Amino acid sequence: MAIPWKDLYKVGHEVIDAEHQELFSKANVFLSATDKASLTAGAMELYKYTREHFGHEESLMREITYPATEAHIQQHNDLIRRLNEIAVNIAGNQLDHKELEDFLSDWLLVHIRVYDTKLAAHLVNAAR
Repeated sequence: MAIPWKDLYKVGHEVIDAEHQELFSKANVFLSATDKASLTAGAMELYKYTREHFGHEESLMREITYPATEAHIQQHNDLIRRLNEIAVNIAGNQLDHKELEDFLSDWLLVHIRVYDTKLAAHLVNAAR
């Protein structure tokens, strides 16, 4: 399964949109992995980029005193925790690929379309 990027996923902030496209790319590489070594590498690459992306978003939130910063950061922490659980499952040869697909799809489609869209709207308004 792949989760293709679509322009309707854009949140209206050029940098965040570019980072989200990269997240989709890394998630799809991870989803296409078929053995433990490639799953591990995909998980590590997605985790690393996710931390960078979340750090960037969190910095922007603090910079503009975004009112939903704490709730948004909690969402990020939950996603990172889930990525850690997936890495443990890979290491223990207990990864459920369908569960991985569902998690990544939910994260990329729901989190971005709900939480990040609100953040981007606030960023655009703060820049005015």
